[in-house]
Amino acid sequence: MWIECFEFNFKLLIILIFPVFRRIEDYTKQLYITEENALFKTFRYFLCHIFAVIIILISYKKDEKGIIVPLEISREDSDPSPKLSFNSFMINEIDELKRKNIKKRKLKSTISLLILSANGLLCYLYRLFFNYADKYFGFGKQSIGIFFDIGFYIFFSYFILNQKLYKHNWASLGIISFIILILIIITTISIKDTNQIIISIGYYFFYSLFFSLYDVLGKKYMVYFYKTPYFMIFIIGIINVFLLLVFDLFAYFFNREISGIIIGFKNNITSTLNFFEFILDLIVEFIGILEFG
Repeated sequence: MWIECFEFNFKLLIILIFPVFRRIEDYTKQLYITEENALFKTFRYFLCHIFAVIIILISYKKDEKGIIVPLEISREDSDPSPKLSFNSFMINEIDELKRKNIKKRKLKSTISLLILSANGLLCYLYRLFFNYADKYFGFGKQSIGIFFDIGFYIFFSYFILNQKLYKHNWASLGIISFIILILIIITTISIKDTNQIIISIGYYFFYSLFFSLYDVLGKKYMVYFYKTPYFMIFIIGIINVFLLLVFDLFAYFFNREISGIIIGFKNNITSTLNFFEFILDLIVEFIGILEFG
């Protein structure tokens, strides 16, 4: 038989969650957003990450039931032997070494999360503040943008994740790159505006650079520290929400022109209904970004 059918698994439909909720998100924003600004939008994006704590707590309770506590071996301290004293000394040394390693690992984890948070914040602010370029030069999103995405993902995956590419990977990349190059050439000929093309190339170069580095570093963190993606986005959400709030508090009282979060709440959350619509929008946006996990 050329075609073989298997029993359908509804779990395959999970991949549809992201595009569906992305479309729903467009409608939930319209429920309460009357005056949008870049800083308030960035704040909402990272605030919705905090809902990942729900998944973390559910997973923690499941794991907690499977914990096996080893029984302590009783021993008489009244008659210690030289061997026992030596073993106790070695155990203390090993415990001290473990504590030092744990501290180093926690420090590395904290530094990695701070770097990831800064990179994630940079990615989103770059996309927001150069949004005009994305719309004006949108012709390159499906050609120039994808071309740079492929290049940077390969580069960072090879040098950061130490991933190897095999012959079939190179063959697929070659075919995709060839088709994209044709699209770029066709687009370049149709635009006939050198400045527009140069700016578009520059925009998508840095766009792909920031986002691909963020994704690869995120994967590196999860693999190295054995953390779930939900833990990572939860911590990144807390860090960036805190940084944005601190910045906006100073901006609101000293230079209101660059403020956005407090002004966004004042202009859009004007009733109890708006508040619940705001929470609904955060939940929908969080479900939409779950593809990251």
